[in-house]
Amino acid sequence: MKLKTAFLLIFWSFLKPLTAQSLTDLRLIWSDFAQTSGYSGVQIGEVDRFLNRLEKHQNRLQEKSEIERAKWLYVQAKAKFFVSYKDEANFSGTIQHGTFNCLTGTTLLASLFRYFEIQHQIIETNHHIFILIDGAEKVLVEVTDPNGFIANKKEIEMRLERYQQNTQFAGATYDDKKMYRYTFNLWESISLEDLKGRLFYNEAVKSFNNKKLGLSINQLAQAGACSYSERYSELAQILSLSVKLNETLEEEKKFQLLLQLKNISRKNAAYALSAN
Repeated sequence: MKLKTAFLLIFWSFLKPLTAQSLTDLRLIWSDFAQTSGYSGVQIGEVDRFLNRLEKHQNRLQEKSEIERAKWLYVQAKAKFFVSYKDEANFSGTIQHGTFNCLTGTTLLASLFRYFEIQHQIIETNHHIFILIDGAEKVLVEVTDPNGFIANKKEIEMRLERYQQNTQFAGATYDDKKMYRYTFNLWESISLEDLKGRLFYNEAVKSFNNKKLGLSINQLAQAGACSYSERYSELAQILSLSVKLNETLEEEKKFQLLLQLKNISRKNAAYALSAN
């Protein structure tokens, strides 16, 4: 018997918060996030050209309002990195090839907003993730929408209401896969640091869907080392059932994998307690 389920791909523990006080810091953040998909670094050429362009505009941008800076960064990132939507995009693919999804695009844009000191929230739901700027003016930033810099108050209210329903995001395509229905109902503000864990989580989901249980468990462990999420515990339960039902695994291997999953769940529960 095989477990047929799939997660929607919408998706540092007690480390120091990320800072982006210089372009070098920002480059290091991107390089670190790229490693969630097994890539060891960032190609210097194209990324540096983009970052150097930002540096040339930095003084001029600081004279503009927060919303004007955010709009300019969104337009630049969209032209350079949000080229081709792909459900299973990873962060290295976004910065190298322009393939993106809501998670990788939001991660990239949120890091730029931090560097340019734009106050914002990263909102995570069951099936989606987006940015909300809620200062003197409210703006919703939706990287998967062709016109995703939304400043109209009524449009923002309509979208937020729709997102809070936590139904499958209409902008994504999932072929004929049977989608997993979560037992939780997410609507929370998360940090840029949390996004690294979500990137690892998405890699774990992809490995699970490709029936690479050992790799998926290792990637889920890396996600749990970065941040807490109800997603991690639920995927750990599904992986545990998959291991138990797998008829090709030797009993010793099953024992090792189940022990690893038990440790992941225990660590995630401890992290949740520490956060409350």
